[in-house]
Amino acid sequence: MIDESAGARWLDLLATLRGRYRSRQVDLLSDPAALAGFLAEVGLPPRVAPTAADLDAVRALREAMHAVLRADEEGRRPEAGDLALLTDAQAAFEPFHLAAGESGPVVESPATTDVAVALMVTEMLGDLSGPRRPLIRPCGDDSCSGHFLDVTGRRTWCSSARCGSRVRVRRHRSRAVEST
Repeated sequence: MIDESAGARWLDLLATLRGRYRSRQVDLLSDPAALAGFLAEVGLPPRVAPTAADLDAVRALREAMHAVLRADEEGRRPEAGDLALLTDAQAAFEPFHLAAGESGPVVESPATTDVAVALMVTEMLGDLSGPRRPLIRPCGDDSCSGHFLDVTGRRTWCSSARCGSRVRVRRHRSRAVEST
């Protein structure tokens, strides 16, 4: 489900709405079980299973995070409501605790979905205000809303397999039409 090339859990969360700028969108967070699966994939499985209310809250937060990121990219002020959602979500943050595992210390899973998502919001705010900010790039496919951390300075797409292929096919078809 996650885009392993994004480089940050919060960017993976934003990528769970595919086709954001297209007429047909696919929400990979289709139900509470899909949300639980996503959180497990990014290493934040909550000890309490997500509910339908959690799903609605995470979707709203995902859209606020996307809006704040876009405002940052465009050099404009984010909407107050979006900032309020991020601030409220971040208030649920709790530090993780170490527990004694059989083969050494282990980090306990977050207690709830709110705590897991609060960590992603905290990571987003750190990335937008810290040294990783210049590394955050939008996907080069204008129909994709994905973003990624470009640590190489050479990447163009959030996913070469998905977006890169789509762009290359469009260019090939365009050249084929032009040559006829």
